[in-house]
Amino acid sequence: ALACAAWFYSKSDIEGEEREFALGALIAAANVLAVIALSAEALGYYDRAQALASGEAITRLENTKQFALSAVWTIFGAIALIIGIRRSSIAVRVGGLMLLALATGKALAIDLRYYNAEWHTLLFNPTFASFALLIFALAVGIWFYGPSEDAKDRERSVVPLLIGVANLLAIVSLSTEVMGYFWRARAVVDRQFVEEILRLNNNEQFALSVLWIVYGAVALSIAIVKPRKSLRLGALILLSLATMKVVALDSHFYDASWHTLI
Repeated sequence: ALACAAWFYSKSDIEGEEREFALGALIAAANVLAVIALSAEALGYYDRAQALASGEAITRLENTKQFALSAVWTIFGAIALIIGIRRSSIAVRVGGLMLLALATGKALAIDLRYYNAEWHTLLFNPTFASFALLIFALAVGIWFYGPSEDAKDRERSVVPLLIGVANLLAIVSLSTEVMGYFWRARAVVDRQFVEEILRLNNNEQFALSVLWIVYGAVALSIAIVKPRKSLRLGALILLSLATMKVVALDSHFYDASWHTLI
């Protein structure tokens, strides 16, 4: 009904403030109701499933429920952002960006809690899927912002911000995947085998360092070629953090009994 009313307003002869206000209000109300309805459907489906489950299955369903909710917000926000860019509607663009921001905050605050869940497999799990979908949505938004002259003039700071958030989400999600993998590996080792646990700790720190160094080096190379100052700064910060981590943590294993020269 709201969509029909907005369509009739757009085709009518009504001009001035009434038409602009009515169109904006109707479109905004319709989108808010759509997000609420789809979110409620996702929550209701998994709440019903959890009511029939028991034990670990409840937590597993909760993890999947949070992914479903993140997917609704991310996909809806990305579509709204694309439409806002193509139609040169700043209100729709802002709404899409706000929804993507909410999805990002939710992923960091809630979805990330399940990073070391026992039922996860490396990269193929609901938590990483939430982050991957967000990163893809931000990348699509950045790509659509590129040819938009209207968006360039009014929102020059949005593209670097989206690039920064996407890269931050990538680093966080990949790092927690590494940490979760080694947490699960340690969980199945008997605590009596101290050396094996220490070996896993050593490998975990190595994997994290490699991830940060390679990611930082690639990002720095791209930022130099493009060039993008904000991305160069972010890459240098990541490489600095990796350097401090190697000195402060990785170096503790310098005399490990399982090491061979070089």
